[in-house]
Amino acid sequence: MSDPAKGPEAKPSKPQGTNGRPTGRPSLERNRRRRARELALQALFSLDHTPSATAPHAGLGPTLYRMRERALVGEIECRFADAQMDELPALVEALLLLDPKHEGGLEYAAALAQKGPKPLPPSADERAEYEAVRGTLDELTFMETLVKGVADHKDAIDKTISESSTNWKVPRMAIVDRNILRVGVFELERLPDIPARVTLNEAIEIAKRYGTGESGAFINGILDKIATQLGKVGKKAAAPELDDEDEAEAS
Repeated sequence: MSDPAKGPEAKPSKPQGTNGRPTGRPSLERNRRRRARELALQALFSLDHTPSATAPHAGLGPTLYRMRERALVGEIECRFADAQMDELPALVEALLLLDPKHEGGLEYAAALAQKGPKPLPPSADERAEYEAVRGTLDELTFMETLVKGVADHKDAIDKTISESSTNWKVPRMAIVDRNILRVGVFELERLPDIPARVTLNEAIEIAKRYGTGESGAFINGILDKIATQLGKVGKKAAAPELDDEDEAEAS
């Protein structure tokens, strides 16, 4: 069962490269945006478990704080373990800006200044936990854009989803499915720099990883209908695999 504090559980991923990222993806930009969408899903999953009867944004600030803190720690730990030092100063600085007294952040800063030991290599289980939540600064920026955007326009987004689904009200949908849909609709309606086919393809792939066996087709059907109504895809559009040119359009 998924832990609301950690987000939805992913199915086993593709083989990992030396930097911990799944291998075989066609571009770095696609890699980053996929990761940001996965982090956004984790945050929205957590927010869906936060009572919001008294405030529409209840839990948003603390949730984003936790997501950013966990992602930065995960990214820093993995980069120390892999001896990837180039972006570490900026990551540690971001962690200390988030919390100037962060114990781990102070230890990382001391290690970078050669005034303290480097973190011990994580165990296999610890590494898996870091991989599940790690995120670069660019990924966290896009993640926050998605989460805040969905939170700001949640009622309108849910109305759009309800009008395009058959026999399914948003509250009755699986929590993973409805939050993938919310991110997808936000992108389609309010992020014109991202091509619709990119949004559809990414939503389907994330649904396959975090949802049920039916999630991909369910989400494809609803998002394709919405994208068609918005005039962003043709009547029988599919969500093809992307190549480097496709993702370049989205950057």
